[in-house]
Amino acid sequence: MERFRAGGIEVCFGAGRRDWLKLSYPADYGLFARVQWRGFEFDFNLNGQLKWVGGKPPAWPDARERLKRTAANDFVYYAVFGYESARALTGAYYVPYTGRDDPEVFNERPFDRLFIGEALAAFDSLADAARDISASPPPGSHPRAVEFLSLAGRNGRNALAASAERLREIIGCSVPVLPPDAIEVDYEVVPVAVADGCSYQCGFCGFRGPGFNVRSPENVLSQIDALADFYGADLVNHNALLAAGNDALAAGAETIERAALAAYERFDFARSYHDGARLFMFGSAGALLGARKADLKTLDALPFESVVNVGLESLDEETLTALGKPLSASDAREALARAFSINSSMKNLRVSVNFVVGDALPERHYDEIKEALSDPALRRARNTVYLASLIGASPRRDTIRRLMEIKRASRADVFLYLFQRL
Repeated sequence: MERFRAGGIEVCFGAGRRDWLKLSYPADYGLFARVQWRGFEFDFNLNGQLKWVGGKPPAWPDARERLKRTAANDFVYYAVFGYESARALTGAYYVPYTGRDDPEVFNERPFDRLFIGEALAAFDSLADAARDISASPPPGSHPRAVEFLSLAGRNGRNALAASAERLREIIGCSVPVLPPDAIEVDYEVVPVAVADGCSYQCGFCGFRGPGFNVRSPENVLSQIDALADFYGADLVNHNALLAAGNDALAAGAETIERAALAAYERFDFARSYHDGARLFMFGSAGALLGARKADLKTLDALPFESVVNVGLESLDEETLTALGKPLSASDAREALARAFSINSSMKNLRVSVNFVVGDALPERHYDEIKEALSDPALRRARNTVYLASLIGASPRRDTIRRLMEIKRASRADVFLYLFQRL
């Protein structure tokens, strides 16, 4: 790290990992600036906005755990509760807690811990000190540290909240939930809305929104231009695009291709600090079944590693009816088969699928899933299945038991769906 001082503050400029490999210890990713202040460690992005909070005892009880601030100004606590089982359940060593829709399989409440509030109060005082020093730099202050503190001083908590609101204004919507595969890039996606709502309107879904609508090419390009300005210098820390919308795949390959290529160029993903480029989106079973082979080839040819996440929920007719999902069991099975076929035949495009877990669901729901995932051929492709715990209907022990049963029977990777929003 490069270290510079201004007044009583030392600013360290660091360069972390270029990949998003999930490690068993706290790792730094991308380019950042770090300040030690009042026993806490604050990391900032290249726009001078708070990104991570951590530290060491006694101020911060566990140096392995950290608090993350998202572009939407949410805080997510990365905890090591259940460390031994976290990798098997989530695909990562750390469990990200949001304090909102955390799976009931993890029953800890990290946001109730006092030191988080103390750390954020320390951040407020750091922002004040940064403004004072940058306004009148003491003798001997390094220009680079002063420049950074000027940025950080302008990004107190009110400014961070306003920035998040500006992001929602640009894309014309909120993103209440991200595709579960986005955990592969620690949910660091740049959102471009290609569609709104969902035509399925499933009864159990808390994120369904209005009826389905495809954004115009002009709207999409306008978003991309505004987002380039919004992320500014910190765009170099991003290599992943979210084609936002509950059923973005239904917007069509032409719409997705136009948006993806324009974003790739405008965001300069080819020169991202991180390796490669990624594209994430949701898709319905109907959109997956309706996609022509030429459409899939179009998506596969994009300069991204692309993942479509499809919610099937069940392969059992009675369960689908009880969930209020307008999908037949036969279509769900056909969509699952098509997802597996894409994963074994396409180079850059893959499809993940979701099923639900709940204590009131019939045993045949689980039997159908285990049977469908037991084919040894599934090991030969990049097949990932996520299990979404129905909120309020999935006691901890039952969820873990069901997940482990399905994992043991499955030849595909099986993980818990962690609800994260942007």
